[in-house]
Amino acid sequence: MNQHEHGRHEEQRGNGRQHETADDRTPQRRVLFGPFAQSQLDQAMSKAVDQIPDAAVLLPAGPISVTNNFLTNIIAVNLAPSDPVKNPKATITPQGVQIVLEIFGQPCSMQGLPQLVNGQLKATNVQVSGMLALFISSDEATTMINRHLSTAQTKLKHSIQSLQLQDGILKSSRLRDESRGSHYKPEFVLPKPKTAKPTDDPEFMAAWKARNDRWLRNSMGSWTPEGPRVEFQELQSLKNPILAPEPRHYD
Repeated sequence: MNQHEHGRHEEQRGNGRQHETADDRTPQRRVLFGPFAQSQLDQAMSKAVDQIPDAAVLLPAGPISVTNNFLTNIIAVNLAPSDPVKNPKATITPQGVQIVLEIFGQPCSMQGLPQLVNGQLKATNVQVSGMLALFISSDEATTMINRHLSTAQTKLKHSIQSLQLQDGILKSSRLRDESRGSHYKPEFVLPKPKTAKPTDDPEFMAAWKARNDRWLRNSMGSWTPEGPRVEFQELQSLKNPILAPEPRHYD
């Protein structure tokens, strides 16, 4: 082999090493970090299920709302400051559930469609993206999620008759023509009291009483073949209140 051929072979070997991209190293990363990442996800889901109180089995039959904030918080509370997973955010829409988070500072997401299968809540069409896809496949994520959903339902000892994603909550919010706390509708904001003590302003008190008479009620949702149905029921605590309702103000 002459010097020219030797140099050419060295160049080819060098190019081979140079062209070893991140995609080529994906299997290596999966072997190194995959079990650790899956273990972290598995532990987080186990802790979330463990947070279900024993008293939950005493809940009466009826609809239970799971909000974006509830799902986000139940994930975040199980993350230690040293965990590589940061900033989880859950979003529930009629199309499914999406969880966006960061792993080692890189954006990732997991999304899927909850469905009832033979009375059991199951995650279907699960997709993972970003760095998370390097550590766990969609099939592995599906198996893990469904195992914990099954454990949670067993712990609750309640059967699930139907499932509706957000439409009922959205309809209830639209029907409640009031502005109170986080339920903010600017067109229904009460007038500001003209007196230091709100109860001394007849105009304000009339508006406040009219709102309470109409909207100081529980929103009760149910599913029908025509879509979500929302009813408003009187608060039982108002029948014999320890303290009568009164305006709150922060001036």
